[in-house]
Amino acid sequence: MLYILDEPPFHEECLDNPNKPASVVLSDEQLLDYLDSVEKKTYAYLDSLTVEMLYECPENCEYTRMELILRQFRHISFHTGNA
Repeated sequence: MLYILDEPPFHEECLDNPNKPASVVLSDEQLLDYLDSVEKKTYAYLDSLTVEMLYECPENCEYTRMELILRQFRHISFHTGNA
């Protein structure tokens, strides 16, 4: 099962680059709505996994799904200053 995240409606190129100011200013409501949609997609993906799937490597990937999930937790922690 492959989950592709659609870009949010407010997305623009380099929006994730802190060294390049964005031309959009997002409201608290927009950010919270986006957070809610990401959270729902994340839980839907995690709920779809079986124990066997955690030990499998996705196509063209050297890491197991479990390793990828743990790496994402570390990545998020790093960006929120919890590394």
